[in-house]
Amino acid sequence: MSPAPRVTVDTSVVVKWFFDEPGADQALRLREQIEAGRYVAMAPDLIYPELANVIWKRVLFEGLDPEDGADVIAAVTALPVEIVPSLSLLAPAYRLAVELRQSVYDGLFLAASLAGDADFVTADEALWEAVKGRVARVHRLAAWPVR
Repeated sequence: MSPAPRVTVDTSVVVKWFFDEPGADQALRLREQIEAGRYVAMAPDLIYPELANVIWKRVLFEGLDPEDGADVIAAVTALPVEIVPSLSLLAPAYRLAVELRQSVYDGLFLAASLAGDADFVTADEALWEAVKGRVARVHRLAAWPVR
């Protein structure tokens, strides 16, 4: 039996695992497949502070209960996601950011994907538009083939 294919998920996808927003159904199907072992998920360690910041904004501006936010943070840290240290990705992430005119933050996810020989799934439409056709194996969440 061959090993499960690897997939890098960015914060825009992981947020949808916990909040009902457009694309959440597709994101949850991907999460179920990861939990079933059909994919090995990976992300740079940046995913944790990015997600915590998204939750903080929802507490501040959307009325999310702070304890509910803390529960989401605890749940995220328990997910079966292989975490790649950002320091090991910094140089290629920077090069990708300059070349693609995207943030180094997004470059870290792209670099993790390239280094891990993984597909990259994002729900960030602006990122998708900027990299489609320029970086191999980058997929929009809405078009991700659920198997």
